[in-house]
Amino acid sequence: MARIRVKKIESLIREAAAGFILHELNDPRLGFITVTKVECTDDLSQATIYVSVLGTDAQRRTSMRGLHDAGKLVRGRIGQVLGIRRVPEIQFILDDTVDKGIEMSDLIREARSGDPDQHAEHDLAAGDVLDNQDQPPAASE
Repeated sequence: MARIRVKKIESLIREAAAGFILHELNDPRLGFITVTKVECTDDLSQATIYVSVLGTDAQRRTSMRGLHDAGKLVRGRIGQVLGIRRVPEIQFILDDTVDKGIEMSDLIREARSGDPDQHAEHDLAAGDVLDNQDQPPAASE
């Protein structure tokens, strides 16, 4: 099967799953969930739906259980929206790349806050800008 077709179906599955989870699933266990990516096997027999879930670890686990329990409903909706004969088996995987990015940003910010040169350069640059604003514009000859 052409990889371009698989990519298109992955995109359609992502849209269908995200819309269904956001607007139609009424499970109180589901928190704020974002479908970040979908990967299908080349034969379209399996689809892995990656989701990001905001909240504590306990809230994430609860949301993931809710998604797992709603898997057949999500798969059914995907089949209706895509109108394909064989709908891939789906599994949900927690995508923690957003959390890792936030953690990395925090580590960088923490490391930079301990760097005395970083503060001096920032203060000097800010002072230069203020000094230039206080001076009258140069007269043109």
